[in-house]
Amino acid sequence: MNHLKRVFIALISLCFLFTASPVFAWVPPTGEKGKVTNLNATHKNHVVTLTWDWNKDDEYTILRNGEVRDDNVTGGEYEDTYMVKDDITYTYTVWANGSEEKASIDIVIEKDTTPPPNVIPKEPILLGNHFVNLLWNNSEYTFDGDGVDIFVNGNLVDDLIYEPAGAKVTGLEEGTEYTFSFCSKDKSGNVTPLEDCAKQVITTTRDYIAPAEVKDWHITFVSRWVYDWYYEKEVKDEYMNFTWERPNDKDYAGSIITFPNGERYYFDNFSFKYRPKNMFMEQKFIMQSVDFNGNISDGKVYIWDHPKRPPGEVSNIKIVESKGMINISFTPPKDNDYFYTQITLPGGKVVQVKKGSSKYSYKGTFVVGQTYDFLLQSSDGWNNAKGIKQTIKPKATIINKYHNTKTSTKLKSLTDGKGKFIKSISKGKKVYVYSTGYGTNHDYVFVKYDGKYKGYIPKSAVKF
Repeated sequence: MNHLKRVFIALISLCFLFTASPVFAWVPPTGEKGKVTNLNATHKNHVVTLTWDWNKDDEYTILRNGEVRDDNVTGGEYEDTYMVKDDITYTYTVWANGSEEKASIDIVIEKDTTPPPNVIPKEPILLGNHFVNLLWNNSEYTFDGDGVDIFVNGNLVDDLIYEPAGAKVTGLEEGTEYTFSFCSKDKSGNVTPLEDCAKQVITTTRDYIAPAEVKDWHITFVSRWVYDWYYEKEVKDEYMNFTWERPNDKDYAGSIITFPNGERYYFDNFSFKYRPKNMFMEQKFIMQSVDFNGNISDGKVYIWDHPKRPPGEVSNIKIVESKGMINISFTPPKDNDYFYTQITLPGGKVVQVKKGSSKYSYKGTFVVGQTYDFLLQSSDGWNNAKGIKQTIKPKATIINKYHNTKTSTKLKSLTDGKGKFIKSISKGKKVYVYSTGYGTNHDYVFVKYDGKYKGYIPKSAVKF
């Protein structure tokens, strides 16, 4: 029961919509089939409106001064908007298609001497030091309307720049009050008198402040395969896709991008595809905001590097060995994406020297005469440079003189005083010192004892 009640209410509402709404209003036919009665003609703003009693089973033909305007009109009303001119008498003839009975009426189009109604000025969206973009709405639709004449302080603007939503007036003085008159006109040459035109008082700006920088500026690397119809094959297309958002400044007009080669281009949109000649290199861009008064911001710098390109190599590498300590220094590359230098030590261990430091010290067991390799590779955190290999070979200090021992000691076969025992040497014995500087701390010497025994003893056991 409730369901039926809701359906009934909906039907009543629908009936009310179709009978009360002007959109769905329906005038029932009143004429007799095959006849045209009660033909009337009126005109306004170069539009002639014909009305007559009509029949739902008929289609009608409209004739104007002997020429057919339409031959399949349904209903009892027709508007003629085609080149209706002043000071002309038009004869309209109307008949139901297939009928011999016709009805005619004459109408005189008097000369139009009435200008269109005034427009309604709106607040300008764009206003600068030397220009204003005027905006307005038509108070009502006028068929023969022919635009608006703009006057500034009573003087007609000859070089008015019409835009989609209004018109732009240029050549104004900064910080100055102006009275703008909006004078409607029609195609018959009727123009609203200046004293009756719609008016608006606007003061130009005195703006020398650059707009804020753009927001959310991103450069995205795009690499894709596309079909080249000329060569009939797939080719790789790589480019940088620039995107950004406008700042909140009302007078922001666009952006200037300075490219790595120094060229500058203006953009009034918010995206751009850039294909440099050399993609595989670090690129520097500057983005600046511009307003309608020509003020330009300082700009933002963006450094971009190919995602697969490592930073440059380190330079000025120095490796010094002192008392078993290897001291390494270098100059990092200037790449903005440089993150650290990776050093591969003798034996394969890898260490990292983070950005901000350019030194590393390594303590190990180094034998005089042997070579030790170090590999230095700069990195951006993802890609490592090929690297530079550095080799160091610890050297002994040549002595070649006889010296006496100041303590008892043991002659050994290895440079660090270890290895195989060769001979005991008492205090005060004379030994021939070939060289010194052996061992981890360079505290062993290479000697010959008793004319035939050679080996290594602590430097502290020899009286130099």
